[in-house]
Amino acid sequence: MTLPLFSGCLQNFFWNYDNNGLAARTPLLPDWLVPTRRPASHLPGPPAASLDHACVSRAAISASARGLDGHTLRCVSTGRVIAVTVRCGVSGRFVVSRRVSFWILAVVLGLCLFAAAAPSPLYATYAAIWRFSPITLTAIYAVYSLGALAALLITGRLSDHVGRRPVVMLALAVQIAGVAAFIAAQNVDALYAGRFLQGAGTGIAVGPLSAWLLDLRTSEHQGFAGLVGGVMPIAGLAGGALGSSLLVQYAPDPLHLVFWVLAVGFAVAFATMPWMPDPAQRSAGWLRSMRPRAGVPTPARALFVALAPSVISIWALGGLYLALGPSLVTSSLGTENHVAGGAVIAALLGAGAIASAFGRTADPRLIVVRGSLLVIAGVGITLVAVAIDSILGIYAGTLIAGVGFGPAIGAVFRALTPLAPPDKRSALVAALYIVLYFALAVPTVIAGAAVGRYGLRDTTYVYGVFVMALAAFTTIALTRRTATPTTIP
Repeated sequence: MTLPLFSGCLQNFFWNYDNNGLAARTPLLPDWLVPTRRPASHLPGPPAASLDHACVSRAAISASARGLDGHTLRCVSTGRVIAVTVRCGVSGRFVVSRRVSFWILAVVLGLCLFAAAAPSPLYATYAAIWRFSPITLTAIYAVYSLGALAALLITGRLSDHVGRRPVVMLALAVQIAGVAAFIAAQNVDALYAGRFLQGAGTGIAVGPLSAWLLDLRTSEHQGFAGLVGGVMPIAGLAGGALGSSLLVQYAPDPLHLVFWVLAVGFAVAFATMPWMPDPAQRSAGWLRSMRPRAGVPTPARALFVALAPSVISIWALGGLYLALGPSLVTSSLGTENHVAGGAVIAALLGAGAIASAFGRTADPRLIVVRGSLLVIAGVGITLVAVAIDSILGIYAGTLIAGVGFGPAIGAVFRALTPLAPPDKRSALVAALYIVLYFALAVPTVIAGAAVGRYGLRDTTYVYGVFVMALAAFTTIALTRRTATPTTIP
């Protein structure tokens, strides 16, 4: 006898048996595909005709959501042993293994940030077509931060209650809407809408994707999952700037092709999500979790104040490159080649992604200090290179700044989060992201206004000195602190 839980294509069948009765994996399938639909004839033991249906339903929903199909479960309320053996369908369904799912999700995380940087090589082209000012250009770029911050504050804890999969699928749907706005753009308003939606999609996705990567790794490999979760966003930004500039320069339909590519990528990612195992525990209170909460616990306040200038300087530098970097390079070269502009963004972020993969076990405060010194040196070299029209100097200074940029981002989070009690950490992370997105948006918009009045080069000089001053402040503040450094395992 079977007890159907869902009608139509979603059905679950239950039998009362122990660990010795588990169905064997179908031998004809590759190792990375595991069937979740097994014929009843493969299952030994009598049917659980007397098992309480409500109890089975609750257990089945929990097991199915956590990717435990076919494993023995014990019902909390009755203590009886059940197993979920068939999850779906007329033709059968497969669940991708955790290892393959991990890398698919890492690519999806990188793709979200790839999309964030993809419009950067096109800003100057949009400005020429629709004749808008530099402040409008930087405002279009900066509205991304508003969407990302709003989404992050509202949905940052949602996946802890409803699971990773539905939240990531929502994020991918929003991302598709964002790139569709760029594809259909006929005026500046569409660019604002596209950037806001891109920011919202990324803000929704980054938290649950990072947590999902951790969920899919065993406890001894959590450090590697954290490393991948930290590197992929920066690598995605670098790849987005360079890949988009190549498509814009050499491929047909330069204003739309990169966004069509992204739309297809997000659609494929959306379609693969139901096959990803989602082992996150569910809990009640999802609606309450969407109330924005931000704050800095008392034990972390002094270090937060010392590190905040570093966060501002790092992301203000990133914002300048993403919004105005291509224009600065093309003006220095006297060329309209989009690859040259995209390459300078890729140099900053690519160097940051590579450098962030090293030194992750060192004391985070030491990394922030050294990173800040590298940012000061790199920005100084870049400013001198701009003054003498040395394109090699611009790229050299950018690479040096990038080596400091990447590791310092993760180090700030690693230095602060252990100081907060577990129930205050999400509020602390939200406060950090408020500072981060403020730094990414506000200085860039101010720079856009200054470009229209004082010119690109003079604005770059003042902006660079501002970044160097903030980095120097952090270096001095951290050096003076008497706390003993500790190694992060």
